[in-house]
Amino acid sequence: MFNCEKNYSCIVFIFLLASIINPVSAEPVTGKISIDSQINVRDRSTLRTIMEGLDPEDRENVIYLYEDGSFTANKVELIDEFKKENSQNIGLDGKLKLEPNYELEGKVEETFESVSTSANVDFPISTYSYTNPGSQCVGDNAGPFRRVLSTKGKSRITANIYLPSKTTSEVSIINSTEKAHIYMGASSPSGELDMGLALNYDSGTSPTNETWGMFVKGDTNNNASFGNFKMGSEVFMKFYVVSSTSVALYVNGVNKAGESKEYTLVAGVSSSKNFNTNGTNMQVKRLTTIAQKPQQLESGSYFYNTHWYNVKVGTTSGTEVLMDSTNTASACGYQVENVLVNYLSQNNEYVKLKAGIPTP
Repeated sequence: MFNCEKNYSCIVFIFLLASIINPVSAEPVTGKISIDSQINVRDRSTLRTIMEGLDPEDRENVIYLYEDGSFTANKVELIDEFKKENSQNIGLDGKLKLEPNYELEGKVEETFESVSTSANVDFPISTYSYTNPGSQCVGDNAGPFRRVLSTKGKSRITANIYLPSKTTSEVSIINSTEKAHIYMGASSPSGELDMGLALNYDSGTSPTNETWGMFVKGDTNNNASFGNFKMGSEVFMKFYVVSSTSVALYVNGVNKAGESKEYTLVAGVSSSKNFNTNGTNMQVKRLTTIAQKPQQLESGSYFYNTHWYNVKVGTTSGTEVLMDSTNTASACGYQVENVLVNYLSQNNEYVKLKAGIPTP
């Protein structure tokens, strides 16, 4: 589903590290574009082009990763900080270790074509209790998940999200071939891209251990983990299409040490996906998953109490409105017996997943 495009060689990681008063605020910090003079001419040009296309609040501290795992930044000290955050993910050659693509959910082509059918919609009356989804997602043997898709014509989605914690027994991952994800993304008949947070489940002293780290799955992948948001905390997340060749994810919350942080991840994408800022013939999505390779629906792993609320969709900044029956096309589970949803509205729900039968 996620094929590397050799002509599109960038993944951009952008660090916005300014302190903020409210850790779930999306208010801009600065719109100034600043690039250190020590950065070489080629990278300065690339960084400037990227930063000009971002929302103003996403331009403070920028780290750019090439497809081969090498990286640069708009500030020299950010390179050192990124190396520290990813010390376990950088090889002897000084580059980030690359990894193969893998499935996080079902086949996007079938999903996109089927969202207009009533069989894929499970919008019940608010019950304030957990129930199985009323419709089955198209799956690709990738593990249990909950997916909600917007109607066509949307290129931006925002939400407040509670991140479950292993220390309070809200998530347990049994095997190394499983990983919990909370993410957003875009879909079109030509392809899709996923961006969000993945749980670094293992214990340890590394800054990344037992945190939620930002990731991208699209035209290329790597082992970078950064942001490293605190388990059991809340974040504000924003995904949007920047241009036909780039998309962005902004996350605002607190890190493992309790410090307020905000980060943006920008990914270069193939123009063949036909993404655009107007949302023409495309959709945005949100997912909660236990990604498994191979699929093991009886492993016993579970992922409880993810809370999505104030979920909004739109196109350009300022057009976002709450998700409701007019702009939600599909909501489903895979497999439905492995998924429970406490559905309050299209923009407010709690999710439980288990490789087994989840407890209400």
